[in-house]
Amino acid sequence: MLALEGPALHWHRFYANSVGGMENVHWQPYLAALKERFGSTEFADPLFDFIRLKHTGIVQQLYDDFMALLNVAAIPGSMALSIFLGNLKDEILGQLRLYIPRSLIQAAEMSILIEANLEAERKQHLYTRTTTTTQIHIIPATRSPPPKSTLPAILSGGSKQSPPTSSTTYTTK
Repeated sequence: MLALEGPALHWHRFYANSVGGMENVHWQPYLAALKERFGSTEFADPLFDFIRLKHTGIVQQLYDDFMALLNVAAIPGSMALSIFLGNLKDEILGQLRLYIPRSLIQAAEMSILIEANLEAERKQHLYTRTTTTTQIHIIPATRSPPPKSTLPAILSGGSKQSPPTSSTTYTTK
């Protein structure tokens, strides 16, 4: 039984139709055609791809990609551990090195836990962040006293008299 999807499934259907149906598919020719279509290593450099692999998403994705390339690149386990550690983000690697992982699987599992803790800390920080507000105090406009007059006083003695009011009556002769 085969479980194919995507381009492999499309190729499989094409191959079966090209030989006249599934009843005409024989294992050895099928396997050779499959290797020819998907297993070409003429231009592939698995070691290059393996070394260029970088941790950009989550640790689980890095580990899955790493394991897929590890199987093709045929790297010994001790080297694989060092390369995996070198591909981790610095924030995870810094904490992981404190635990001195001895195997690739141990390093991957610890990295996933460290990543989860870092993410929980980030979320907690987002929820507990305090907001500072600046209050603006409105200062009422005050009038400064009018400037003192430099003109001489009109009335003698400098006493001030109030002007006549409308209730004052004048008599004429």
